[in-house]
Amino acid sequence: MTISSDILRDLTDAQLAAVTHRQGPMLVVAGAGSGKTRVVTRRIAYLIAEGTRPDQILAMTFTNKAANEMKERIATLVGTAPRNVGTFHSCCARFLRQDIERLKDGRNRHYTIYDSSDQLTLLKSCLKDLNLSNNECSPNEVAQLISRAKTQRQDIVEYIHNEYSYGADMYEKVAIAYENRLRRQNAVDFDDLLLLTAKILSEFPIVREMYQARFKYLLIDEYQDTNHLQYELIKLLCCQEHNVHATGDPDQSIYSWRGADYNNIMNFTSDFPDAKIVRLEQNYRSTQCIIHAANELIHQNTFRLEKDLFTENEVGSPIRLISVPDEESEALWLCHRISELCAEGHALRDMAVFYRTNAQSRSLEDGFIRMGIPYQVIGNLRFYDRKEIKDLLAFLRLKCNPADLVSLQRVVACLNCGVGPKNLATLVAAAAKHALPVFDFICHDDFAALFGKNPAWAQRFCQWSRALRALPDQPVDQAINAVLEHSGLMQSIVAKDDNAGDRIDNIHELLAQVKSFVANHGDCSLVDYLQEVSLISDLDVYDSNADHVSLMTLHCAKGLEFPFVFITGVEEGYIPHQHSVATANGIEEERRLFYVGLTRAKAEVTVLFARERFVWTGADQRQPSRFLAELPEEVVQQQIFKRRNRQPKRRRGPSYFGYSS
Repeated sequence: MTISSDILRDLTDAQLAAVTHRQGPMLVVAGAGSGKTRVVTRRIAYLIAEGTRPDQILAMTFTNKAANEMKERIATLVGTAPRNVGTFHSCCARFLRQDIERLKDGRNRHYTIYDSSDQLTLLKSCLKDLNLSNNECSPNEVAQLISRAKTQRQDIVEYIHNEYSYGADMYEKVAIAYENRLRRQNAVDFDDLLLLTAKILSEFPIVREMYQARFKYLLIDEYQDTNHLQYELIKLLCCQEHNVHATGDPDQSIYSWRGADYNNIMNFTSDFPDAKIVRLEQNYRSTQCIIHAANELIHQNTFRLEKDLFTENEVGSPIRLISVPDEESEALWLCHRISELCAEGHALRDMAVFYRTNAQSRSLEDGFIRMGIPYQVIGNLRFYDRKEIKDLLAFLRLKCNPADLVSLQRVVACLNCGVGPKNLATLVAAAAKHALPVFDFICHDDFAALFGKNPAWAQRFCQWSRALRALPDQPVDQAINAVLEHSGLMQSIVAKDDNAGDRIDNIHELLAQVKSFVANHGDCSLVDYLQEVSLISDLDVYDSNADHVSLMTLHCAKGLEFPFVFITGVEEGYIPHQHSVATANGIEEERRLFYVGLTRAKAEVTVLFARERFVWTGADQRQPSRFLAELPEEVVQQQIFKRRNRQPKRRRGPSYFGYSS
């Protein structure tokens, strides 16, 4: 294949060096807004044009949205895209479907992926079996410690006893019960997708060598966000030529709280001494004022890879620092400014409001509702976490994996067919004696005799289970429509739920998404579909074209961009957060978080801080963040907003946006 001029068109010298690098490791230090995605996709297209087969390339990133964007761009350039472009979790899920049975731990390729809510359901069940209350042993805390152990690739029991002196024996019992239940239910959690893949690659050289031979080039996006387990996976998959292309920005490393290890990118040249280093320092997104402020801020950090962003964009407006009396004034000022921008002809989708913690959104939402401003909270409740969606998908999960007890419990609750907790416990125990998954045991001859005279509910349950088994595996949309027809789920929602209209709309939205999935993926099975939706995050389905203001935490904002950015609550205790100020590393990460917020903006940044906030203990006097003093005076404009009445008057009649309030 000849190299299309489109592949190398409009690249800077630095971008060209990264795209055309052939052999050996390379680290691309890509500043915010520097065309990182363009470089990664052009590089993959270049490798294919130079004769590399698409199936010899493995590219991993952190969101499905980023992976899909890469695939589309690559296909536009060279007519095809590598199949193995995806998130760490989706790539590992695909590997596990082929190789998980090598572990001989009872799980097979039809395993179910448990999300965080499924994980908590299973942990609560384990606590009940161990006669422990949620107060004695927090399911959330156990989930977090299990996740930390797995992402650090440590034995869970050893990790518990190393990290906890009080309660270690209790945590050990719960963790062991949880892991045993996962195996019995043919299920994995998110961390298992990576951990079990690493385990197979480590323990089975034939598998490791097969993948190393298959993937001639390994490309890792957002390398600064990798944790220890992901780092180990990269090392295990790396071929002998060390064709590892890592792209990232240490100045945007903000996820240590979920296990990301800043040292992975900082030590890249130690891991690969012959690595080529390319710096992408030209910013194409922001104005000169924004870039100057961001540079001055981040230069206060001492532990970083040297990089100086610059831009040829216009000078732009200074960064506005707005001091407000309290959180209600903060919301009121925002509403007024958004109204002004709309009057000037700007769309609501051009505006985003960031905050440090989810709790800060409440007062902002109150203000937006009062003023009739359409908004969307990003990263709040994932579409697939809504009850009606999880209920519907539970039927499909149970069909694919009869051992999935978490899904069976949801299905039983949906059907309302008389299987109470006591009968279900009896059923689970009997199935275990027969060494059968519960769902399989329902069709066993001994099931009818288990409850005496075969009561009507048992007959209905058995009939329903046979109907579910008879569902087609594909196409997926037909299977879902059959579930809706046989389960009575829609009728139950209408009969019982005061919010039935919204829930029915969500089911219709799911049906539309399924039709799209079938159209794009042809003959994919139910297992393929369920794997796909298990790994979708809220940001993956974020619609940047919908006309509303976006509200999100600073952590959620990473990777996005907006013409107008408002960063709220920039005060000591929030930014930097009170839990992060005890160490130099903590403060540096908080500074990076503020840097990420600034560099999301194209045209205008407004920073707001309150002089007082109402917290659960009462009125709290606030201090501006120390980071504000680090912004250069020449690109900052300060303003004090005053308001006499704490309670804003309710707006009467239609608002500017046409919404009554």
